[in-house]
Amino acid sequence: MPFTGVQKIELDGDYGEFSQCGVCGELFEEEGRCGNCSLIPASDQLMNMIVDAHYPCDLEALRQYLPLHVKMTPAFLVSDNMVTAISQRHMNAAVAYARTKASDKPQKDQIALAIDKLWVLLGKEILNVIPDTGRVSVEVDPRLSFSTEGSVAKALSLLQLLEEEGIPKDRVLIELVSTWEGIQAEKELESVHGVHCNMTLVYSFVQAAACAEADLSFITIPVGDIYDWHVKAFPQMMENIVGRNDDPGVVFTQQVFNYYQKFGYRTKIMAASFCNIDQIKGVNGCDVIAISPELLLDLEKDMTVVPIALSVAKAIKSEVSKIEVPKQLLRLWVTEDKKTADLLSKGILELMEEAYRLEQLVAGKF
Repeated sequence: MPFTGVQKIELDGDYGEFSQCGVCGELFEEEGRCGNCSLIPASDQLMNMIVDAHYPCDLEALRQYLPLHVKMTPAFLVSDNMVTAISQRHMNAAVAYARTKASDKPQKDQIALAIDKLWVLLGKEILNVIPDTGRVSVEVDPRLSFSTEGSVAKALSLLQLLEEEGIPKDRVLIELVSTWEGIQAEKELESVHGVHCNMTLVYSFVQAAACAEADLSFITIPVGDIYDWHVKAFPQMMENIVGRNDDPGVVFTQQVFNYYQKFGYRTKIMAASFCNIDQIKGVNGCDVIAISPELLLDLEKDMTVVPIALSVAKAIKSEVSKIEVPKQLLRLWVTEDKKTADLLSKGILELMEEAYRLEQLVAGKF
């Protein structure tokens, strides 16, 4: 969808003083509205927005919303009433494949292979439905989050299975948790094997800086999760939040974006897991804004002007210093910073529990 909203422009060297309508070219003050055109939905004003979906879901819904990113997660496969007929068909095929290919190996190895094959078969099904530019995310077993060697081996195994099914690796994002070991694993996968990777559970500036140093393709910042943590940790302070520019998740995304742009890192930010459309507006201009189909409907009904919140010009002017992140600093930060420690440990434990439940589900087929 072409951008038809508003964008900030630079006049007489003073950036951000005016906005320009993307439809008629009219200039107006940043907080104002173009009076020359019809009202434009907020969904058409957002830059770099993609519809993000979790699988499994109804394939007709995928055809309707045509998401450019589908995250395959064990949570949906093991949830009540979410094991669809399609998932069951692929699960049976994956188990049969593992029994044949790993017949001389222990059952635990057959189960692991069946799970990997299941993701590949589901990914192929999804890629046949979504646009040709769309991608699926394949999650490396979170129980390997603290093993660089194990994570690399698992990712390469997945890539081999993808190749067997004729799926090009540029249509897949390999996801790992942003521990030190996970970052090093993805660094090897990208630099040696040419794999597109995405670091998840990024809650701190130190994690984000370490990912940039490793020259990774993507990080995902869960904007809503950061906001929710602050609501629980500092309820009185959060009651005074009056706008999106005070939202902790939005502010963190802005800070990381400015850092990446100011110092020329190639790592892109995928802002995701939004609680509301105000958070989405607060990161307008981010490299990728991944929104749910539900929030897309809300944006289509919203007729307010959405200024660009993030830009290279603003990032260059931002007051931020470059930092180096050795292993010791990252380890110290993710254990001593309460927000990062809480969210990262909670996130990893939840992912591990989901992986275990999926393992038990597949084991029941043997």
